[in-house]
Amino acid sequence: MTRRDSADAIENASVVPNYRRLCIASLGGLAAIALLATLMHEFAIQMTGILEITPNGMTEIYRSMQVHGVIAAVGTIGVLIARRRRRAGRRAARASVLVLTLGILISLDRVLGICYPPPSALESVLVPHATRGWAHRRGTLGSEAGVSAAINSLGMRGPEVNARKSRGEFRILFLGDSITFGYMQEYRDTYVTQTAERIRRIAPTVRITDMNAGVGGYSTWQELDYLEKEGLKLDPDLVILEFCFNDVAELVYLEPGKLSGHPMPFRFARKSHWSGFARAALSIQGRYQFEATLRGLHFSNNLDVDAADRLGLLDERIFKDPAHPAAEDAWERTLGFLDRIRAACRDEDVPWILVAFPFQSQLRPEEPAILPQIRTRRWAEQRGVHYLDLLPAFRRQTTEFQRSPQTLMMDEVHLTAEGSRLAAGELVAFLSRNNLAPSKDPAE
Repeated sequence: MTRRDSADAIENASVVPNYRRLCIASLGGLAAIALLATLMHEFAIQMTGILEITPNGMTEIYRSMQVHGVIAAVGTIGVLIARRRRRAGRRAARASVLVLTLGILISLDRVLGICYPPPSALESVLVPHATRGWAHRRGTLGSEAGVSAAINSLGMRGPEVNARKSRGEFRILFLGDSITFGYMQEYRDTYVTQTAERIRRIAPTVRITDMNAGVGGYSTWQELDYLEKEGLKLDPDLVILEFCFNDVAELVYLEPGKLSGHPMPFRFARKSHWSGFARAALSIQGRYQFEATLRGLHFSNNLDVDAADRLGLLDERIFKDPAHPAAEDAWERTLGFLDRIRAACRDEDVPWILVAFPFQSQLRPEEPAILPQIRTRRWAEQRGVHYLDLLPAFRRQTTEFQRSPQTLMMDEVHLTAEGSRLAAGELVAFLSRNNLAPSKDPAE
């Protein structure tokens, strides 16, 4: 044996044990990671109620536990084999490191698959919109505002509506936010559907088409944008604008150049992909694009006050002190949007109604603060706009008939099914008094 061969033999003798230790360490690490992930999954299952894991999420957890169980078994068997062998060469060491790397990647993919689960049967009906921030996902069945909802091909809640109006058809376009959409209400219980059904009973020979364009979280400027770009193209015979005074409140203390102080807490429709890595990347990209859209639309995200303080401002600045400069500016901006809605309807010769919905706090036995209603009524009278204030009818139910406000409104702004029926009755009576609702076939 030459001196060189002797040196190589000595080197190999010292390195081989290191390869063996590397194999054991790699495969042992793989087994430990898989076991830890399995225990975390078991913890998640035990905490199902607190974590609010959906059935779809539970399926992902069980699949991930199965994958990690296999990984842990492979790692354990590999450790046992490596310990029994006295020698482990370069190939075995490299193979063990490769198995470790692949195992970690698979483990991360499964964990991300739980954090970013695949789409469920009822996904959010909202998608980002270039000018309004968000809008309905067209032609889908999904979930929004606490209820499942069908969105037609025109982006409105409810059955399909033809883009072109047919002869003898009377179209009513309802604009608004989650009150119009029907927060936590089935479609049949919304004031939109209730109103249309009552009009159909009045004019049974007329084809009444109700178009529910309400979108959760919308403010007056977004309703204006929809009306100008989409709503009037549907050739409505009547436009009914639901007006909630939180549209004014969210503009209080708004920074110059901003459009809205309360961007919608957006629930994205998740993307489908077999890989958790891919779903995570698609979700993060979608959220980034949405936030970029909001920044481009000048939504405020630095308001100087938090949400609780703004609820106080709603009472203090809008109800009790409307002359405050910040509230006055908010009113001027909001009424400016209403002026543009009036102009758009006038240009198309479409009658419209401004319907003011009350706050639940205004239904309590004590004398209500009605300054917002006074302000909007004054604006409507000065411009000859049809204006319906629902507060008197709702107050009458709670004062004369001793009904609890909670029977009409489920929270400060949203209606119950009974509240929707009351609003629909008042609205149809108003339409009849002002000859705005059809009473016979227009073709006759």
